[in-house]
Order: sequence, then structure tokens, then C-alpha cells
Amino acid sequence: MLVKDVMIQDVITVQRSTNLRELLNIFKNFHTSPLLPVVDRNKVFLGGITLKDVIEPFSSIPSRMARTAKYAFGNNFMFNDLQNINIPPDSGTLFLVDDLYSKKIITIQEDDTIISAEQTMDLNRIGTIPVLKDKLFVGMLTKFDIVIGILKEKGII
Repeated sequence: MLVKDVMIQDVITVQRSTNLRELLNIFKNFHTSPLLPVVDRNKVFLGGITLKDVIEPFSSIPSRMARTAKYAFGNNFMFNDLQNINIPPDSGTLFLVDDLYSKKIITIQEDDTIISAEQTMDLNRIGTIPVLKDKLFVGMLTKFDIVIGILKEKGII
């Protein structure tokens, strides 16, 4: 079974020109996956953005320190720091996705097998991965999609 047989095709994406306010509304209104794909107007995949990418630049604690502190203070460390976050009110229109997104995102191709996709996800400890057709963004794949695909193939659902 191939990735394109089980992937989610109707995925919300953003462009580099999307401002912070619009981005946060997308996260809020659509409860998207942890990773929002960043594409150009031709759907060429450029990278991805997460809520962590949005919070870190405004955090009073650098990410390397936060990762270390997480082990000392527990997983809620980043969220505890949110109370002290310093985001000026005009940041919603001043900052763009282009200022915040990650360009180095692990991807798979739509013609990869679901076994290969699952191995890539396990190796990189991720539960969601962008799917490309060459350089074009065509969907997202989650581990849940793989499980459902296998169960459908076996006639269980």
C-alpha cells in the first residue's frame, strides 16, 4: 500500500506572507496537526511551522535551555514560561510565517510505501509527516492514517 492511498489530502497550508495573527487564528480555529505546511502559491513545499516555532522567539528562555530545563522541571516547562512571554501587541501584523517557519522538515513522497513511511516516522520520532509529489505538497500522513489503511485493506473496517 502506498502513502497516497491513505494520506490526508485536504490540508490547510500557509504561505510565507501569512502574518502571525492569521497563523494563530488558523491554529485556533482548525485545531490543525502540530505541523502546518508552508507552501508557495504553486504548492511547492517550503517547510513547516508549529506552535513551538511561534512561541520560541518571544520566550525569555532560549530553546536549548528550555530543552535542558524540561528534564529538570517536567514537560510543562514551556507552558509555565508562557505566562511570562513578552509579545508586543503589534506582533500580530509585524511578524510573518517567513520569520518563524522551519525549512528543514522531514518529508516523504506519495509513492513511498506505508511501511517505509512508518519507519521514517519512527526513526525521526514524529507522528505526522508532509507528503510530496516531487517538490509539490500533496498531503499529510499520520500514524493513525497508516493503521486505518491497514485495517481497511484487511477488511476489518
